[in-house]
Amino acid sequence: MSTDLNSTGQYPVYVGTWTNWTRGRVLGATLTLRRRDADLLIAFTAFFIAFVATRVWRLICFAIHRSCSKETPQNTIYHQHQAILRNSSTPEDGIRLLSYVLWVGKSSTGLFLPLSTIAVATICIFSFTIAGGFSSYISTAIGDEVLIKSMNCGILAYANVTAQNFRSGAYYAEQITSAANYAQQCYSRGGGGLLDCNRFVTKQIIGNVDRHAACPFRSDLCRHNSSNIRIDSGYLSSYDHFGLNTSPDRRLLWRHVYHCAPMATTGYTSQINTSSGELTVYHYGNSTYTNGSYDYIYAAKSIETQYSSVWSDVSNVGYSNLDLQTHFAAVRNRKVLSQSSYTPSDSLFRDDADIDIHFLSGNGVTFARPENDLWYQVAATPTNILYTTVNTSSSHPMYIPLEPSSPLGCISQNQFCRSISGTRKCGPLASVRDAVAGAAGLFDTNYADCLARNATSSAAIHFTYFSLVVTGSIVPAITITLGPTSLLSQRYLSQGLQYYLEPDQWQLDVGHWWDISMAARQALFLSSAYGPTDPDLLADHINYTTPGLKKLCDNQSRYPHSYMKKKGYKKYEHLEWTSNATLQLQRLAQEEAGFGTWSKCVETVPGTEANEVLGSLDITNPDHPVLQSSSPRQSVPNDSQTSLEVLNTTQGSVQTDEASSPTVTPGTLSLHSIHPTAPHEGGAESSQTHKLTPNSEATVELQDSGNTEPTHGEQRARLG
Repeated sequence: MSTDLNSTGQYPVYVGTWTNWTRGRVLGATLTLRRRDADLLIAFTAFFIAFVATRVWRLICFAIHRSCSKETPQNTIYHQHQAILRNSSTPEDGIRLLSYVLWVGKSSTGLFLPLSTIAVATICIFSFTIAGGFSSYISTAIGDEVLIKSMNCGILAYANVTAQNFRSGAYYAEQITSAANYAQQCYSRGGGGLLDCNRFVTKQIIGNVDRHAACPFRSDLCRHNSSNIRIDSGYLSSYDHFGLNTSPDRRLLWRHVYHCAPMATTGYTSQINTSSGELTVYHYGNSTYTNGSYDYIYAAKSIETQYSSVWSDVSNVGYSNLDLQTHFAAVRNRKVLSQSSYTPSDSLFRDDADIDIHFLSGNGVTFARPENDLWYQVAATPTNILYTTVNTSSSHPMYIPLEPSSPLGCISQNQFCRSISGTRKCGPLASVRDAVAGAAGLFDTNYADCLARNATSSAAIHFTYFSLVVTGSIVPAITITLGPTSLLSQRYLSQGLQYYLEPDQWQLDVGHWWDISMAARQALFLSSAYGPTDPDLLADHINYTTPGLKKLCDNQSRYPHSYMKKKGYKKYEHLEWTSNATLQLQRLAQEEAGFGTWSKCVETVPGTEANEVLGSLDITNPDHPVLQSSSPRQSVPNDSQTSLEVLNTTQGSVQTDEASSPTVTPGTLSLHSIHPTAPHEGGAESSQTHKLTPNSEATVELQDSGNTEPTHGEQRARLG
């Protein structure tokens, strides 16, 4: 077990064996290697494929041999075909021998068998040749997922990020910026990104978008009641979407909904005079600062103040950008928490969601044309703006916002589910804290234990780990950190001039926030497992000490699994396959010639008695060598000699010459085996009848039976 840096050098990769639960316990068994070791494995795999080819060929031969096996007498082509199947070690060898059989027996019948086997062998050769060529794809044929090796398992306490601990603030901003870059490149609908988009197990998480949603608040708070946006993630898997590599019974589902609408300002604004000039304040709730409490949540500079530099005759003023400010209200137990940046008014408050308000101000940015976007609120009447260069100055009609600031109200809802035996059990769709509290009971825990990371059961451990990563106010964090650069409209902004807005640009901006938030959550699972290595960051880092939580960071499980399945066999086909083996064919020839006392006649290697001598070749005819016959057997003692009586019926006759060597002529002969009986049985003979078929030849010795004479149509003889 070791680690290695990935190609980007960002996270160390676990090197060793692990289970990828995408394909289950058995098929998911995975080995991760360094590049050098992987190259060696690929090389050895190519050699192994060549070896497997020969083994597969033997299995194919076995299958064809069994399927073609017949008990009835067959011609030479059949028996040679079966013998070649039994003894050819490679498909090339099989093709060579079967080709010889076809050439020698070209005038015989039954040539289809060797021809079809040659075709199968050819396919086998080409298949494994191609497999050997593609063996280099072994490292990526199924997938290229890897495990992150945990270094500092835990989470960063973002609440402690302060100016005093600037390293944590920089790390926090870097994570958000990295997620924004990833979303810009890899979530882009048009594609064409330059970054590596294979960083996460899922390239992108696209929600279900409703661009004609109702107002998420009381109807008079929205500019329009049917042109709003609602993005619903659906049920996202802790494994499939966020890469938490656990078995199916330990996974959980998470759902996130973000619902936004441009807000009406009529009746919700007023002007106040301050030392900085006139301000427009927005009465969507109350806010508390160190110098007191106020009945508004945001104060925007007047249009004149925001565009004073644009209307000035002074040249070389700095270029402007839009201003984006976010306020958020976190809800727990249907009440607003103290860490919220404002307290929503009754008309704005939702007890089942967290509420964000994003204020967009022009801040000196001019627009090249009038726009009817509900959030950007660009005036339809142009304003002449003076542009100066080194030698000239000219006035151009430009467009500016209608109001000092335009609010966009959003609600954020979450839901957690547990799937047990295919049945989904879910908590409420609510604010993130109420969603955790409402679903905690499904996972054998409670809200307080989740916050304290006190989890004992497997279900509680998985829920605690997952909820601590995803339960953050991600969108407010994005807009507060990135400001106006989080808007997609920035693509068409240059030198303080907004050249273009796409139709419903504000909805595209919200969709982009969604993309960044999902990319940030995907990255949080990696950073939680790996953790920061900078010593300055470890002071604000909460390390997981519970073994179950640390195991999830390691994300490593091993489940050995093996099985063996044995099938039955057909008796004749199996024995023919066994008997066609090289050593068994040798046994059959020697045993038929009368040599050896054989055993293990259905095993791989047959055996004889110790030191028995087998027959050698008789090469009297060099063109037809055969095994020499065994030496004559010793005669059986007289007291146990067996006499065979040949009974010649009317279907044939036995003729003898003077040397008493009868010839059996065609007909059916009955052979009577005559055994002498014991003396106490009266010397009577017991006989057993056998038959010789027509065209059989035998040498018989006439029996002198003494008191028995051959009669007409019947003659007795002794078979020698």
